[in-house]
Amino acid sequence: MISDKKLFYSLLTAFFATSLVIGSFFDLEIATAVYLPKNPPALFVTFIELYFFHAVFVFLIGILLGQFFSSGINKNKRIICSVICGYLALSTSVLGAGGLLSASCYGEIFGRREFSFFHFLIIGIIIFYPLFFIGFFVGKKRYDKNLIKKIIILLSVLTISYFIPIIFKEIICRPRYRIVSSGYNGIDFTPWYSLFRESDFYQKKYSLMGDDFGSFFSGHAVIATMNFIIFPIFNEIFPNIKNKTLFIISVTMMILTVLSRMVLGAHYLSDISFGVLVGTLLCIVYHCLEKRIIKKEF
Repeated sequence: MISDKKLFYSLLTAFFATSLVIGSFFDLEIATAVYLPKNPPALFVTFIELYFFHAVFVFLIGILLGQFFSSGINKNKRIICSVICGYLALSTSVLGAGGLLSASCYGEIFGRREFSFFHFLIIGIIIFYPLFFIGFFVGKKRYDKNLIKKIIILLSVLTISYFIPIIFKEIICRPRYRIVSSGYNGIDFTPWYSLFRESDFYQKKYSLMGDDFGSFFSGHAVIATMNFIIFPIFNEIFPNIKNKTLFIISVTMMILTVLSRMVLGAHYLSDISFGVLVGTLLCIVYHCLEKRIIKKEF
């Protein structure tokens, strides 16, 4: 990544804290100005970030299993590790497929139809699950005790980053701009600091989805910020890849992702700002845990 992580995270926090304040006053005006429904480039960026997050998770689980095998554990422990890692990789693959087919991604172009678990399972097995086996064979080549610790810490933080926005969405129930702009009677612009208490009523009345009331805060912004702790681990798995290159890719993906969410009307400026702030906090938590467990200076 960069040498002075503290400075970078401080600048990131200052910038998005400021944008959160701006969004608190001008969310609706900004959303109206940038909204381009079903914009193909924005949909593609959203797809790439969501796919990358879940794909990396599955790949790292495979790496972890490969490391366990190369550590010389006995047959019984190998079976247990294989079952646990295989299940985690499969469940993540299903969740990833569900995200890609949601109304906030490519599900919108399928007429907002409800997909079944079977659809998610098949698509997950096809586009995500093979990465588990690739990761296993890559991880099996060279045993590194510290790499095991880092992957466990990283996967734990990534899991938290996935579920925190879901909890907030269930509580706040803020209507997305694309729904507000559709003209549904009774579904008006709601500030991020207010609770929209009638989401269940309007969901049934207009046959909307729960995801339509998941504006605050942006899960995509959180996972895009996670790139700052995801990409550096690739330097340890593939030493030939330079950290500077990985950092540039991380910044580019994050900026494009948060902009795409606003363009698609999925989130307001305050939504993506709060998401980046949460993501930044989780990145700092990761570095602190890494320092404490692996004795590495942050």
